[in-house]
Amino acid sequence: LPLRVDLPAQNLRHASVKDFGAVGDGMADDTAAIQAAIDYVAAYGGGVVDIPIGVYPFTSIYIDGEVSLQGESKRSSVLKQLESATGAAISVRSPYTSISRVRVICN
Repeated sequence: LPLRVDLPAQNLRHASVKDFGAVGDGMADDTAAIQAAIDYVAAYGGGVVDIPIGVYPFTSIYIDGEVSLQGESKRSSVLKQLESATGAAISVRSPYTSISRVRVICN
């Protein structure tokens, strides 16, 4: 008998920062989780990193490859650089990067 197994389609080019441990409570440093989500999507050739509603404090993040940061709400999906951070908030290394529906607050 031939055996056929249908696996659910996996979208490896789409990830939420929450999947990588981001809290979004405005207090916890979410830098590592945001960067991990970006790196994950970049490793698969690019895609979308979701920023759900919340305030995500961070020091600095680096975006390389065809990665887009996409918020759930322009008003309520917030990346807020920590006051203690020095240097660039967001460094982009690719002309194919985009940021949409995300409010970014920098020092």
